[in-house]
Amino acid sequence: MKIKILFLTFFLILKIEINAQIGGSSIYQFLNLTTSPRIAALGGEQIAIFDNDLNVAFHNPAMLNAEHHNWFNFNYLKYFADISVKNISFAQNFGKIGNIAFALHSVDYGTFTRTDEFGNIFGTFTCSDQSFNAIYSYQKDSIFSFGATLKYIRSNYENFSSQGIATDISAAYVSSDKLFSISLIFKNIGTTLTSYYENASNDLPFEIEMGLTKKLTHAPFRLCLTLRNLQKWNLTYENQNQAVKTNIFGETEPQKSKLEEEFDNTMRHVILGVEFLPLKSFSINIGYNHQRRKDLSVQDLRILTLGYSLGFNLKLTNWQFSYAYSNFHAAGGSHYFAAAVNLSNIFSKIRNKFTN
Repeated sequence: MKIKILFLTFFLILKIEINAQIGGSSIYQFLNLTTSPRIAALGGEQIAIFDNDLNVAFHNPAMLNAEHHNWFNFNYLKYFADISVKNISFAQNFGKIGNIAFALHSVDYGTFTRTDEFGNIFGTFTCSDQSFNAIYSYQKDSIFSFGATLKYIRSNYENFSSQGIATDISAAYVSSDKLFSISLIFKNIGTTLTSYYENASNDLPFEIEMGLTKKLTHAPFRLCLTLRNLQKWNLTYENQNQAVKTNIFGETEPQKSKLEEEFDNTMRHVILGVEFLPLKSFSINIGYNHQRRKDLSVQDLRILTLGYSLGFNLKLTNWQFSYAYSNFHAAGGSHYFAAAVNLSNIFSKIRNKFTN
């Protein structure tokens, strides 16, 4: 109840009219597609990790901090078929002014053959989405941080195109020993500037998220929890193709008990992740996404790894390498790759070359 009152108060203060949209009921869904192997391995969304991984700041601007200074990051996701997703980002620290980063998030859907209803071929066309992000954060008293991301969105599908603008607003608390952090974010508050066609939907994938992380003091583990879609309670949907059970009287029997339905819906808001940190420079990540497991499951076909993800991170002094695998269906899953470099030494060498 306290959380609901907090959210209601926030909306009244901002006086922003927002539609609670999930799934396919809004446009620009690619904004919620992660390219970070670390985030993907931890279940697809984690917003409260405070360290030198610039990818976390892309998902939550309040996590952008001085440790990201001069880091350049490149992510690549081999999604499905010919679909590929890329993300590049770069960050700078400006002392008391705060931290600023820029990121380009792009999705290439490949090349398609243009035909008519009779199968006649008339060349090819392409489809793509892009988001240009400017990220800012300000840290107060070393434990509180606030952030905002401004997004310019561009989308092109054959002869249809759309442009939009959105912002993320977030706040975070990080304990002085950096073992515990909690964050709240309001994502994709915005609108379209131009629509694909007349009377097209202009609803962006707005979402409220809360994240918590806890690194154990005497054990090499970090526990991660994300609560998603807090603006909408019921995340289930009715599958029209699912077989209906009936009793001997021909009456429809419920697929689940009321308690099972409530538990299932509650878990759809939850993403769980665990980082195993045997070394300071190396970690193994495991995640579970209940909504993904339920939404992508196939009736009468058990896929044990569906909803689970796994990956690793290697952190050197000036380099970072990450990989993750996440399963989406019976045929397989997707591979995530990332590499990051700290450009401070390169900038220092260039500066010394011109000053000597």
